[in-house]
Amino acid sequence: RRREALTLHEHALTIRTRMLGDAHPKVGMSHAGVAQALLALDRADEALAHAELAVVLLAEAHSEPADLATARFALARALWSASGGRDRERARSQAEAARAMLGAAGDAALAAEIAGWLAEHRRGR
Repeated sequence: RRREALTLHEHALTIRTRMLGDAHPKVGMSHAGVAQALLALDRADEALAHAELAVVLLAEAHSEPADLATARFALARALWSASGGRDRERARSQAEAARAMLGAAGDAALAAEIAGWLAEHRRGR
Protein backbone atom coordinates (compact mmCIF):
# COMPACT_ATOMS: atom_id res chain seq x y z
CA ARG A 1 0.00 0.00 0.00
CA ARG A 2 2.84 2.40 0.72
CA ARG A 3 4.20 2.02 -2.79
CA GLU A 4 0.71 2.61 -4.17
CA ALA A 5 0.44 5.77 -2.09
CA LEU A 6 3.74 7.01 -3.49
CA THR A 7 2.59 6.30 -7.04
CA LEU A 8 -0.65 8.22 -6.46
CA HIS A 9 1.14 11.21 -4.91
CA GLU A 10 3.66 11.29 -7.75
CA HIS A 11 0.84 11.17 -10.28
CA ALA A 12 -0.96 14.04 -8.52
CA LEU A 13 2.27 16.04 -8.50
CA THR A 14 2.72 15.51 -12.24
CA ILE A 15 -0.85 16.57 -13.03
CA ARG A 16 -0.84 19.59 -10.72
CA THR A 17 2.52 20.78 -12.04
CA ARG A 18 1.31 20.46 -15.62
CA MET A 19 -1.98 22.24 -14.90
CA LEU A 20 -0.90 24.88 -12.37
CA GLY A 21 2.81 25.44 -12.90
CA ASP A 22 5.76 24.76 -10.60
CA ALA A 23 5.05 27.43 -7.99
CA HIS A 24 1.39 26.83 -7.10
CA PRO A 25 0.59 25.97 -3.45
CA LYS A 26 -1.30 22.85 -4.53
CA VAL A 27 1.93 21.69 -6.15
CA GLY A 28 3.54 22.32 -2.77
CA MET A 29 0.96 20.09 -1.09
CA SER A 30 1.69 17.40 -3.67
CA HIS A 31 5.40 17.65 -2.88
CA ALA A 32 4.51 17.23 0.80
CA GLY A 33 2.47 14.14 -0.05
CA VAL A 34 5.32 12.63 -2.04
CA ALA A 35 7.70 13.38 0.84
CA GLN A 36 5.40 11.68 3.35
CA ALA A 37 5.01 8.64 1.10
CA LEU A 38 8.78 8.38 0.66
CA LEU A 39 9.29 8.68 4.42
CA ALA A 40 6.84 5.82 4.94
CA LEU A 41 9.09 3.76 2.67
CA ASP A 42 12.22 4.76 4.64
CA ARG A 43 13.53 6.82 1.72
CA ALA A 44 14.41 9.98 3.64
CA ASP A 45 17.15 11.13 1.28
CA GLU A 46 14.64 11.27 -1.58
CA ALA A 47 11.93 12.77 0.64
CA LEU A 48 14.15 15.66 1.66
CA ALA A 49 14.05 17.54 -1.65
CA HIS A 50 10.27 17.22 -1.89
CA ALA A 51 9.77 18.36 1.70
CA GLU A 52 12.11 21.34 1.25
CA LEU A 53 10.25 22.45 -1.87
CA ALA A 54 6.86 21.95 -0.21
CA VAL A 55 7.84 24.23 2.67
CA VAL A 56 9.14 26.93 0.33
CA LEU A 57 6.08 26.88 -1.94
CA LEU A 58 3.56 26.82 0.91
CA ALA A 59 5.35 29.54 2.89
CA GLU A 60 5.61 31.82 -0.15
CA ALA A 61 1.88 31.35 -0.82
CA HIS A 62 0.95 32.10 2.81
CA SER A 63 -0.91 28.79 2.86
CA GLU A 64 -3.11 27.52 5.65
CA PRO A 65 -1.12 26.94 8.84
CA ALA A 66 -2.07 23.26 8.96
CA ASP A 67 -0.81 22.71 5.40
CA LEU A 68 2.51 24.42 6.08
CA ALA A 69 2.84 22.59 9.41
CA THR A 70 2.32 19.27 7.62
CA ALA A 71 5.11 20.13 5.18
CA ARG A 72 7.42 21.35 7.96
CA PHE A 73 6.87 18.13 9.91
CA ALA A 74 7.68 16.06 6.82
CA LEU A 75 10.82 18.16 6.41
CA ALA A 76 11.73 17.57 10.07
CA ARG A 77 11.41 13.82 9.69
CA ALA A 78 13.40 13.82 6.44
CA LEU A 79 16.16 15.96 7.94
CA TRP A 80 16.38 13.68 10.96
CA SER A 81 17.05 10.59 8.85
CA ALA A 82 18.57 11.82 5.59
CA SER A 83 22.32 11.61 5.05
CA GLY A 84 22.84 9.87 8.35
CA GLY A 85 20.99 12.54 10.32
CA ARG A 86 23.57 15.28 9.83
CA ASP A 87 21.02 18.08 10.33
CA ARG A 88 19.14 17.00 13.43
CA GLU A 89 19.12 20.43 15.06
CA ARG A 90 17.35 21.84 12.01
CA ALA A 91 14.99 18.85 12.10
CA ARG A 92 13.94 19.68 15.66
CA SER A 93 13.62 23.36 14.72
CA GLN A 94 11.27 22.52 11.83
CA ALA A 95 9.17 20.27 14.07
CA GLU A 96 8.96 23.01 16.73
CA ALA A 97 7.87 25.51 14.06
CA ALA A 98 5.23 23.08 12.81
CA ARG A 99 3.90 22.54 16.33
CA ALA A 100 3.76 26.30 16.97
CA MET A 101 1.82 26.88 13.74
CA LEU A 102 -0.79 24.36 14.80
CA GLY A 103 -1.71 26.37 17.86
CA ALA A 104 -3.60 28.69 15.53
CA ALA A 105 -4.73 25.99 13.12
CA GLY A 106 -6.34 23.74 15.71
CA ASP A 107 -5.27 20.39 14.22
CA ALA A 108 -5.02 18.52 17.51
CA ALA A 109 -4.15 15.14 15.98
CA LEU A 110 -1.19 16.49 14.01
CA ALA A 111 -0.08 18.60 16.98
CA ALA A 112 -0.08 15.47 19.16
CA GLU A 113 1.88 13.52 16.53
CA ILE A 114 4.49 16.28 16.35
CA ALA A 115 4.70 16.52 20.15
CA GLY A 116 5.26 12.78 20.33
CA TRP A 117 7.95 12.96 17.67
CA LEU A 118 9.69 15.80 19.50
CA ALA A 119 9.59 13.86 22.78
CA GLU A 120 11.09 10.84 21.05
CA HIS A 121 13.78 12.91 19.32
CA ARG A 122 15.07 14.95 22.25
CA ARG A 123 18.47 16.58 22.21
CA GLY A 124 21.30 14.14 22.36
CA ARG A 125 19.37 11.19 20.94
